[in-house]
Amino acid sequence: MAIETKVFPDADAASRYAAEVVAAAGREAVENRGQFDLALSGGKTPWAMIGLLGEMGEMPWEDAHIYQVDERVAPPGDEARNLTHLVQMLSIDHQAALRPMPVTRRDLELSAAEYEVHVPERLDLVHLGLGPDGHTASLVPGDSVLEVDELRVAMTGGEYQGHRRMTLTYPALAAARQILWLILGEGAREALAKLLAGDTSIPAGRVENDNMLVVTDEAAAGRPSGSHLRFVSASRAQTSAPAESAQPQAVHFVACPDQNLAHHSRGKEAVRGDSRVGLEPGGEGGRVVDPAAVVGDDAAVGAAGHVTQLDLGTEAGKG
Repeated sequence: MAIETKVFPDADAASRYAAEVVAAAGREAVENRGQFDLALSGGKTPWAMIGLLGEMGEMPWEDAHIYQVDERVAPPGDEARNLTHLVQMLSIDHQAALRPMPVTRRDLELSAAEYEVHVPERLDLVHLGLGPDGHTASLVPGDSVLEVDELRVAMTGGEYQGHRRMTLTYPALAAARQILWLILGEGAREALAKLLAGDTSIPAGRVENDNMLVVTDEAAAGRPSGSHLRFVSASRAQTSAPAESAQPQAVHFVACPDQNLAHHSRGKEAVRGDSRVGLEPGGEGGRVVDPAAVVGDDAAVGAAGHVTQLDLGTEAGKG
């Protein structure tokens, strides 16, 4: 399962690109289906992206329905609520597109079932974030909601960081036409490496969809200043086991001439734990020295950290 990944110098650039992706998906959805069904995650990470969307004339607000990926059980207007911040960031006109999760009722399971009725079976685009513990949406480690496979909207079994939550489930994410991950900051670096490696020991690693794009910044990607290794794509292992036991899938690396690699290499084992970043010369090819850190516009980390193909490229990643 391939994940396209794009790395930008900073959070602002990444957020702007993510907003452009959402707006483009919206235009395509309206053109093809007459409306744009978008689901937005909470947290602070997407605030800049959402603010930019509000200023974009390309975003089809009049034909947009904006659903929530997840929401905390808290009173209306509470700072813990994702809806509170969405309302603050959007104009009155754009707020009309919001379809809030009903988390203030007494019977929360019934509320989740009612919300599911209104959520399209196939959302056009789902925006996801990534927590340091590997959670996404409110699919949190150790919670029974991870095992929900027949409902598209469900409640967490317990509290997470002080609140129960309503969330889209894995089936809803799998059915979406596109998933956009916006992952920013150094705190997400380890979890991002696991996501790209197809590590199903974290909740995010269990998300399945054939059209996933990761937009991230250098702080989260762990690409050091001056590195010319850039991410293109990665094929994730089709397995429920953690990445350490997964079979290697096809990946494509591009290295600069100063990496001293001039040949293809297949089956070279990646080595974790070395602080160096890049490709280590050796025989007919090389090996990835720190696959968790080799993430950029045109380089990839494969399942279990194995390399199946290495190519020599230029700083532009093509020559």
